Amino acid sequence: MLGPGAASAEPWTVKASASSSAAQKETPRWAKGNPMRNLTSEPELHFRRMTSGDRREAHDLLVELLSNDEYYRDAREAYAGDKADREGAEAAVGAALTLFLDRPDYGFIWMSFEEERAVGCALVSYAIAPALGEVIANLDGVVVAPGQRRRGIGTQMLEALAGHVKAAEIARLDVSVNVRNGPGREFCIALGFLPTYEERYALLL
Repeated sequence: MLGPGAASAEPWTVKASASSSAAQKETPRWAKGNPMRNLTSEPELHFRRMTSGDRREAHDLLVELLSNDEYYRDAREAYAGDKADREGAEAAVGAALTLFLDRPDYGFIWMSFEEERAVGCALVSYAIAPALGEVIANLDGVVVAPGQRRRGIGTQMLEALAGHVKAAEIARLDVSVNVRNGPGREFCIALGFLPTYEERYALLL
């Protein structure tokens, strides 16, 4: 799910690794980035997995996504049910952060920093893809901080993430984009994601 500034649900996918030696020699599409980006104006960022010390900043970014993203609002009832209001979102994000910190085998939160200020994050959860016979990563939320959007942060963050999960031998990176989110689709295409021509459904248990 792409959130604000990551410019959520049609699935898209990008391969983070290649099986043939010829493909491995070719620069992967995600590494080529967006040919329209202005590299001279992009901020200098650094990235890491969320630690306990980053929890408050990650919490605020994710509550911003769940509370204010117009595309998430389309799917909020399906995704969150009775936790769809802001109070429920804050509690749910807190519980999710605890799971990410306590169970790194489930996934992690990828944090983007400009100097020491968090300016974006992406939620990554693991799954097994029978089509590949390998572990893949699902992007369950991508958000850039208000006031920091349209600066290339989302692009840098996902490029760095793709390299990070590839190094961890993750075979594919998947994301869902709201069917109304045209800029989100363009963003994914520029990063090398391919559409899977599927719709996403959610069943709360």
